[in-house]
Formats: sequence, structure tokens, C-alpha cells
Amino acid sequence: MIGLMNIRYLIANYLPVSMVRPASKATFTLCLSKLGQPGLSMDALVDQMFDFLSDKEDIKTALSWLEAQYIQIEPNQRYVLTTWQKHSIVKGLFKSRDFNRNFKERILAVKLGVDQSDLAKNCRAHCYASLPDPKTKALVWEQITDPGNLDSSIVKAAKMTGFASKEQIDLLEPYFDKFFDTLVLQSKMSSYKSLCSFFHAMLPRLSVKDEYIFRLYQLLYDTPDSQGPFQSTLKDGIDILFRTQRIVQLAIKDSDQIQFS
Repeated sequence: MIGLMNIRYLIANYLPVSMVRPASKATFTLCLSKLGQPGLSMDALVDQMFDFLSDKEDIKTALSWLEAQYIQIEPNQRYVLTTWQKHSIVKGLFKSRDFNRNFKERILAVKLGVDQSDLAKNCRAHCYASLPDPKTKALVWEQITDPGNLDSSIVKAAKMTGFASKEQIDLLEPYFDKFFDTLVLQSKMSSYKSLCSFFHAMLPRLSVKDEYIFRLYQLLYDTPDSQGPFQSTLKDGIDILFRTQRIVQLAIKDSDQIQFS
């Protein structure tokens, strides 16, 4: 299902915010229509399908599958959900603004229980980081930018992935400037691998402004040649923001010709 992976990346990085929900809804509906179709890998299709959960009614449908632990495709055909797929449904629920926090936490407690496996820990980290709540965002930001934080690299990556949702752009915008403010500290206090993970996960590509590109250029100018790897990372960021900005501008220009149905 490489095509669905590409669509997910396109929606997350290259569509204007106004198009994200309708594009996600349309893709989820398309995936739903393909369930049980001969020649398609059900595992791969369902694995990818839940990445497009955003519509309230679609989340309700997915929650009914989560409760049953399977998808009823035909009267005589069921698809049993994997643990990964169940976690994906819970993640889709947590980032939604259509359900309250108490409901979300009850679902999480029931479905994950006392499971302390790495998969469950990562799911919890992702879910709480994705809550559409300013206080939660502030706490998660503090955790992922604290060089002394003891989270594993995998848990930290889960928090960063959950933190950044294009549908929560209003909550994320205050952290775009903070991203640039903390980069020098991260480059000095973190390993290069950790720095790259943070940089590419938190780079403000969700809403690119000229000033963000300028700030990367300024950091690049101020970085000595002795820090070649950091320079390379900054150059990558400049290229990413330039490319993202151009593609989003084209999508906005042609938005009247783009229909999701």
C-alpha cells in the first residue's frame, strides 16, 4: 500500500490546512469501499486506513470495530483487528476535538489496561501528546526539548509524532518560533541522531512562512564550519521548507479544481 503511504504524507505535509479534513475523509471512505476486494492485502489496507481518521462519524465507526475487535465486511466475512490497528484507532480518537478527554481516557484504559509493552507505552505517549489541549502541548514540548529528559528515543519519537497534527495548527503555531529558539541548545546538548530526529519531526512545515526560512538561513550563517553535520541539517530544513511552501501555494492556487468526494 505504498500509494496510501504517499497520500498520507501528501496530506500531512503539502495540503493547505483547509483541505486536510476533507482529504482525510475522502481517503478513509475510499479505503472502506475497498475492504474485502479481491487482490488487495487486507492487512496493509487496514494498517493504512486508520491514519486517515478525522471525521467524527468515521471515528465512531472505528470505535465500534474496536469494541467488537473486528470489522464485519460481509455477513460471512470478518477481519480481526491487530493490536497495532487497535492502537491506531485510539490515536485517531485522541487527536480529535469531537470527543472529551474523559471519554478518551476511558477508552485508553479499557483497551490498553496495564499493558506495559513497548507498543503500549508508545501508544500512550503518542495519544497524550496529541490531545488538543494547550496545557498538554506545553508539557509535551517541555519534555521533548529537555536534554535531561529520560524518555527513550522511541517514546520521544512517539510524543513528537503525536504532538504535531495539522488539524491542531492553532495550538502548534506558538511552538514554531520556539523551535528555532531551541535548535542551538539541541545541537549542543543532544547527540546528532537525536538532533536530527527532533529537527525533522518538529520543523514547522505545517505552516511555512518566509520568516522561518530566513531564521534557518540565519542559523546556518551563524554556525561555524566545525559543525558540518549541523550545517547539513539546516540546509536540509531550508530545502524542505522551500519545497513545502511552493507545493502548498500551488495547491491553494488550484484549490477550486480539487474536489474530495
